[in-house]
Amino acid sequence: MRKHLTIFRILYLLFLVFALIHFVLGLFGLAFTPGLWNLWFFGLSLTLFIQPWTIFIKRESFNGII
Repeated sequence: MRKHLTIFRILYLLFLVFALIHFVLGLFGLAFTPGLWNLWFFGLSLTLFIQPWTIFIKRESFNGII
């Protein structure tokens, strides 16, 4: 379980960095291609789903089920 949380943290940071770079480039009138942006949007949606899920898993105790 801890290994998966570490992977999710790394993915979350990568998506965050990608989003920040995209918005900084947007200030100068530049942007990523739509394909990359769609991948980012998918990643953001996935991350927004995973983050509350991992918080829920940490908070709840399943009495050794997981």
